Amino acid sequence: MRILALDFDGVLFNTLYDNMLNAFNSYLTFYPETSVFNGKKLAVKDLAWVKKNKATKLFKNYVVYVRCTEELVLVFYCIDKRIRLTDFSDMDNAKREFSIKRLLQFQAQFYKSRYNMHEHQDWTKLNKPYQKVINAIKGYSNIYLVTNKDKRTVELLLKHAGVRIKGILDKDISINKSEKFKMLIKNLNIIPQNIYYIDDNIYHILQVSKIGVNCYLADWGYNSRKDIASAKKKGIPILSQEDIKNVVQ
Repeated sequence: MRILALDFDGVLFNTLYDNMLNAFNSYLTFYPETSVFNGKKLAVKDLAWVKKNKATKLFKNYVVYVRCTEELVLVFYCIDKRIRLTDFSDMDNAKREFSIKRLLQFQAQFYKSRYNMHEHQDWTKLNKPYQKVINAIKGYSNIYLVTNKDKRTVELLLKHAGVRIKGILDKDISINKSEKFKMLIKNLNIIPQNIYYIDDNIYHILQVSKIGVNCYLADWGYNSRKDIASAKKKGIPILSQEDIKNVVQ
């Protein structure tokens, strides 16, 4: 049995603006004095204005170093305090300024904001499917999503896009993707070499490749030229959206 495993954010869907609005609104709860986005709570209707804001460009640059939910909120701390993020170690350094309790509060507030946003009719407009990817995987039955996103949001977006998959390994299982794959391997009674995994985050790719899973770095989504160069240097194949059909054959 051959398994296709996909990350969700940045691979199957472009969720940048959903993540950004909820991350900022969460940050605003803790730092109401911020001048980022004029210190104004953001809504879907603000998207056109938000796209032109300098903070949006910085968020796009920094989100490539995000591995879990609380780090999305932390990006705005770095933007607000003018802390540059150039690699994952910079994110780790910024993270050390906060207690575990505070980081968990960031995470909880993010999901509170997200679930409130689910109530708005236009919410799905913040999340755009990568149509070439969806077209490539249609008709393939053994697809699993391995994501650090919440299952509730993933299921809503999949339903909206008409995408069917076999299973979701979400944030509640673990934020360590290697552990998720170990669970998948055990539950399906397969060998790692029969799994083909596509992610846009090089941190996760390098983590998962150590257990023998076939890993590919997406050349779209949330990564940088530096990530792609690093992946090539380490022998990780780079995949375009058009190439996915070759993986699933």
